[in-house]
Amino acid sequence: MRAVEKDAAVQEFLDRVCRHIRVKSMHAEIREELGSHIAERMDMLASEGVAEEHCAQEAIKLMGDPDDIGRSLHRAHKPVFDWKLVVLLGLLTIVGLFGLLNVQMSGLQLWSSIQLVEKKLFIVVLGFAGLFVCYFLDYRKLKKYSGVIFCGTIALMALTLKVGITTNGQTTSLAIGPFGINVMAASILPLLIATSGMNYKFRRSDIVGWIKFGGQIAVPVVLYWQSGSLLYGCIYLAGFGIIALRHNRFPLLAVGLPILSLYIYKLTQTPYLVERLHSFLSEKDKDYQTLQTIGAIRSAGWTGHGFAAANETLPFIYDESMYPYLIYCFGWGAGIVIGLLVIGFLVRIWKMGVSIRDEYATCIFSAFIVVFGIRLLWPLLMAYGVVPIVGQSLPFVGYGGFTQVIDFCAMGLLLSIYRRKQMLPARMETV
Repeated sequence: MRAVEKDAAVQEFLDRVCRHIRVKSMHAEIREELGSHIAERMDMLASEGVAEEHCAQEAIKLMGDPDDIGRSLHRAHKPVFDWKLVVLLGLLTIVGLFGLLNVQMSGLQLWSSIQLVEKKLFIVVLGFAGLFVCYFLDYRKLKKYSGVIFCGTIALMALTLKVGITTNGQTTSLAIGPFGINVMAASILPLLIATSGMNYKFRRSDIVGWIKFGGQIAVPVVLYWQSGSLLYGCIYLAGFGIIALRHNRFPLLAVGLPILSLYIYKLTQTPYLVERLHSFLSEKDKDYQTLQTIGAIRSAGWTGHGFAAANETLPFIYDESMYPYLIYCFGWGAGIVIGLLVIGFLVRIWKMGVSIRDEYATCIFSAFIVVFGIRLLWPLLMAYGVVPIVGQSLPFVGYGGFTQVIDFCAMGLLLSIYRRKQMLPARMETV
């Protein structure tokens, strides 16, 4: 390769190739790869008796037209934008804005004065701005800051526990100026991004490795428990479990299962959760929200009660009960359409994920599919009484608050990973 690197004709050839490739991060690899091909051809020509001073020129001729090669490599390595995910995300967002418009215009004084649509629109604009920024972010740079992201998120959760806002026994939100941010809900995705970039491949005799692994499971779970955010702890454990399974199963079984067992035991010792579970399993003593939700859906029929139909019995109609309220207004067909949108959205994320080769990116995709799968499907199943009632709104559809900005940023990160799937270093098999 030394002769190739010094040969002016070869360097001019490589310059012409790279001139057509806009992804500059690929130039070094492409130059090295093409240079090795030229060197191989020069060796072949020399063995056939071609004079050394003519080998480079003849090898370049064998390579073909550099402009054609450059254009071909540009097509192979250009960024990819997934319009399907963005369209599905946009449709879910429109459904949410339209649902809040129904709530606001339903005639109920409680909702007409809160300006739900205006606030939701502000969150959506902020969310898409975050998506746009994350789309152009090189996700690979996040990996080396995994420890900082993890520790920073944990510190913010601890601060929320100390000075946060307590509502209904849960200390989940932090007041920042006029805004209240649900830090416990927003922390799940940053924690999983951080743990995706951490090393789980340590020896069984590595005590430090065991302590770090146990801390990554136990510390967030304890903070979720202390804040009363039991659901968020379950979602984090599910996402973390998927990441750990991809790296090293033994520590997950040795440490994760005991912690999970203890967490489940603590859940069974929480009186209101036991009461809610008993109500869910009972045929006669269903809780109020379940009865009202099922009743609203049954009364809708195929035609519904019409635009902005008033319903005073559905609790949290702007958030947790948004899905059953839309069915109440527009009928069972609306529920089917929203359900198909949610399933299509999750399937699209899954299809994007299986096309990714980078291990770090695959862990992020796997964890996000689990998190959004739980958060998107649970409210749908909750509306039909299939799963117990929990405080979970439908992402991008319910009001959601500032947490939805984090969700939009998460979609931007997935789009960023997918954008670079053809830009990651990989040896070219053919030229």
